[in-house]
Amino acid sequence: MIIVRKKTSFLDNIVPLQKTTLISKYLYGLESLSVTRTGEKSLDFTFNRFMMNLFGTTDINVIKDCQVYFDTQPPSEILTKRRCKFLEKYRNFV
Repeated sequence: MIIVRKKTSFLDNIVPLQKTTLISKYLYGLESLSVTRTGEKSLDFTFNRFMMNLFGTTDINVIKDCQVYFDTQPPSEILTKRRCKFLEKYRNFV
């Protein structure tokens, strides 16, 4: 018996693309700006809606599980790490 994993192979290709390209373009330059908690929640909301459309669900718990399974972090966490890295470089530059 042959099982075709068409949907899974699509996700195996799209999620790494989303992690490397889309998130980078989405957060470009924000590490140098002061983003409020509301702004971070807005970034996460947009990301979660993208994931909901991608996985075909509206359950946020399923989306959180998918993020863990595909090793994907929300934009707010990525932005925090980038901001720390940016400030460290800035401190060493000045």
